[in-house]
Amino acid sequence: MQTLYRNTIFIFVLCLLGSCTPKHAYRSSISLDFIPKTDYDTVMVALPLPKIESFVVKNRVEEILYYGKTACYGECPVFFLKIFSDGTVIYNGIQNVEKKGIIRTTMRKERLSNLVAQIATPHFFRMAQNYPTSGRRVQELPNTILQINNKVQQHKVTNNHDAPIAFFEVEDIVVEQMEMLGLK
Repeated sequence: MQTLYRNTIFIFVLCLLGSCTPKHAYRSSISLDFIPKTDYDTVMVALPLPKIESFVVKNRVEEILYYGKTACYGECPVFFLKIFSDGTVIYNGIQNVEKKGIIRTTMRKERLSNLVAQIATPHFFRMAQNYPTSGRRVQELPNTILQINNKVQQHKVTNNHDAPIAFFEVEDIVVEQMEMLGLK
């Protein structure tokens, strides 16, 4: 009788434990209704590169370019530049730069289209993500970061030293645009 009583309690406890799952762990208080349903069905083919107008999807602005330099042990400039698909340009000069602080300006769509065509090359997208590829960075040197998003593919390259010439060619194009915008 006592064994039957223990077995009944044991089975009852097992049933309670098995049925009591933390349901709140599977619920989310974040609604995903703000994501347009058409984004899931969109298929893009982008050879040749898409026009800038295709980057703006239902008033959503995409970051096309990120260019930045990190600190070093000396007097290296520290800043970042972001260029968006609607032509918005945001520059933040942090230290050892002529223009400090956040500056917001715009680019004309034609200039933006030309910039994307110049920098979003197959050579850039084939580069390694980090230079040197051995992983042996020199701590005293700054890192230069270039990230390009042409809506079809996105690639980020961080150069400490030893990047290929193609990296510096893209960087020169971006620096030229910064100068044209009065940010350098």
